[in-house]
Amino acid sequence: MNRSIFPALLSLATLSFVGCANVEVTKTYVASGDVRPSAIYIRPFVIEGADFTGDHGPAGERDIRQSLAPAELALALKQQLAKVAPTMIIDADDKPEDGWVVTGNFDIVDGGNQLGRAIYGNLGAGRTKAVVHVRVLKAGNEHGRTDSKSGSTDGVLYAFDVTSSSKAAGKFGSVYSAGLGSSVMFDYRNIAEEVARVLTPDPYKYGVRDGGGDR
Repeated sequence: MNRSIFPALLSLATLSFVGCANVEVTKTYVASGDVRPSAIYIRPFVIEGADFTGDHGPAGERDIRQSLAPAELALALKQQLAKVAPTMIIDADDKPEDGWVVTGNFDIVDGGNQLGRAIYGNLGAGRTKAVVHVRVLKAGNEHGRTDSKSGSTDGVLYAFDVTSSSKAAGKFGSVYSAGLGSSVMFDYRNIAEEVARVLTPDPYKYGVRDGGGDR
């Protein structure tokens, strides 16, 4: 292969890497190893105290979008966690007796800047960012284990932070980013998918054979 094309290939690979939206668990505080809940209950996450910035549609509806953020994330979580166990959304004062209770709080909801994404989006300008702290509690026995981030005395099976960003997806967006649209909604769905993935043993079914006998 002609060496002169290596820089071009490297640039293409780099652009492909940075141009994708990104979601990941950035820190884990508690991991109990508990699996296969009989049911999952979602308490809408707390939005009060979150850093709610950037574009969220017309300025006049900003407070509405902030107040609806817990419901929007809860709906996305319900769709994804239903793949793990029967899932429903509950009110803050509901106290189920069995299964998991998934709750937490928003730390950052940054809608980015649409003009920045339109002009220099492929370089990461105007990117969105959402950060949430997730807690998975044992229903009916929510006391005993400490979540080292919040200092809560609730019994926590799992506690971790998830971050999602449109990164350098640009003005045209991708499957995981709306581009010039309301991309923070994609961040909510990306976070929900990541929560379901990280709480599922062998989520990608690596090594699973569909046919043939054991060896």
